[in-house]
Amino acid sequence: YFLLSQIEVEDKNIKGAIESVTAVTIIDPTNSGAFFQLGLLKYYSADFKGAITDLLKALDITPDYANAKYFLGLSYERVGEHEKAIAQFEELKKTNPDNEEVNTILGDLKAGKSIFTDPKAVTTEKPTKLPVKEN
Repeated sequence: YFLLSQIEVEDKNIKGAIESVTAVTIIDPTNSGAFFQLGLLKYYSADFKGAITDLLKALDITPDYANAKYFLGLSYERVGEHEKAIAQFEELKKTNPDNEEVNTILGDLKAGKSIFTDPKAVTTEKPTKLPVKEN
């Protein structure tokens, strides 16, 4: 299913990729990585509420999942849950104090600045490297 989802992403079929990863979460409901991938796919398809749901599930399974917290914080900010976004980045700062990106985002959030260059735009390109180092 993961291989199929990767093929779907390469073919720009995000809906198909989401269906494939959803199947993984049904087969293995304790797989935090699957819920993270599903949340990430939903984030990049601008389904921020869906991303929040799946990223929270990933964190229920693996509470210290740094990249899940990162994208959960971004998702909260996208839906206007500013205080929840700040809380996620404050948690990330505790475990990643030297991460410049986390520090910049947290500073901007606390200052009331937008953390997005274009608040309405979401890239559909998944990053090649995740932003936060997992401990």
